[in-house]
Amino acid sequence: MILSKYTKLISIKDKYFVYNSLSNYFGEIDENFFIFLVSKKNRTIQKKEIEDDKLWGQLLENKIITENNTDDYLWLRAIIEKQRRINDRLILTIAPTLDCNFSCPYCFETKEKGVMNNNTISNLVNFIESHENIKHIYITWFGGEPLLAPNVIKKITNRLLKKQFHIDAKIITNGYYLTIENLKLLQHCGIKSIQLTIDGLEESHNRKKFTDKDHNTFDTIIRNIDGFYKMNSDMQMIVRVNIDRYNSSEYIDVCNFFKQRYPDEKKVFITPALIVENTKNAHRSSCMLDQVDRFALLSQHAEAKNDKLVMYPNNAITECAIRNLNSWIFDAKGDAYKCWEIIGNKDYKVGELTDKGLIINNTKIYNRYLVGEDPFENSKCKNCISLPICIGGGCPHKRIENKFNEKQFNYCTYFHDMLEEYLMFQYEKRDFEEKIENP
Repeated sequence: MILSKYTKLISIKDKYFVYNSLSNYFGEIDENFFIFLVSKKNRTIQKKEIEDDKLWGQLLENKIITENNTDDYLWLRAIIEKQRRINDRLILTIAPTLDCNFSCPYCFETKEKGVMNNNTISNLVNFIESHENIKHIYITWFGGEPLLAPNVIKKITNRLLKKQFHIDAKIITNGYYLTIENLKLLQHCGIKSIQLTIDGLEESHNRKKFTDKDHNTFDTIIRNIDGFYKMNSDMQMIVRVNIDRYNSSEYIDVCNFFKQRYPDEKKVFITPALIVENTKNAHRSSCMLDQVDRFALLSQHAEAKNDKLVMYPNNAITECAIRNLNSWIFDAKGDAYKCWEIIGNKDYKVGELTDKGLIINNTKIYNRYLVGEDPFENSKCKNCISLPICIGGGCPHKRIENKFNEKQFNYCTYFHDMLEEYLMFQYEKRDFEEKIENP
């Protein structure tokens, strides 16, 4: 046996720890055992060197030691490869319109007037129905602002329900049009999750999100959330608070505001949406948060919401769905994309819906998003301790942009550069595994 390449040994203030990213195990160890493990880097570990059978079992179970790193890597890769080949579901993001009533300064989209017409709706439904082996349809209603075109959502859903598809749907909205009427429509359409964003408390939010006729959109959105909260439904609302350097100090106040107004967090849950540096050459003078800022904000969130999950790596082995053949993003014109971050940008359009089905007419972009810049083919990522907790190697879109368009996006998990700090947060909160001791 050898020490796994996914094992990290940590020594801080006369305390000693071991972490393995493949098992996501984090535990305290004694000094002698720490010294022993350090001495075994790149060397064989014999069972006779560990006299206690229980300890040997713990090392194996938590993948701290391994027979060889290659098989561990292949085990991880095989799980991802199987996910890429799943063909019993459709994963769809549908934008009924690319128009929006807001003009948020950080938005990556270009607004475009018009809504999905009946011809495109028919082409879309026919495309879905052509997948005879599909058991589940996952739909994210997107935009623009999808509730500028609620009837499109209703028409598509009604036609699919007639075919008795099992639909799991959610909507991403700015919340401005979440009227009782639209909430009832969403409930009828089987929406289970509503995600909306605000930009801080009233003053901060209204500085960024307003219309020609409404300069207090915060009040409008809060009234809509009030209506949702009183509504008898099984829908959940996730409120993401856009946070940058200018409003980061009020995040806890936002949490307190929502906690007092909506005490049932199963119905209305608040979470930070950090506007962070996405490029390797971003400047500190920008409004974006860096890794240190992120850690500070997430620490505050964990304390305020008793939500320590954001402070501990998630080793649910998965990746972005765009690598799957059955994952598609469609705009209001029926143009097809593989990533919603570039929806509406014709340079990234891979095909279009027609009465004859989906026609792929840009195989170059299509192939890039399916198999381009695969983290399991990247020598740096293959040997990175963070690979098992990096959600399939990070954002595929950013990886592809770096390789083919000479961008400098940072696609690594935010745990990568500050793993020790995040793990020690767990230790200080006493949310860690039992101590491993070598008798």
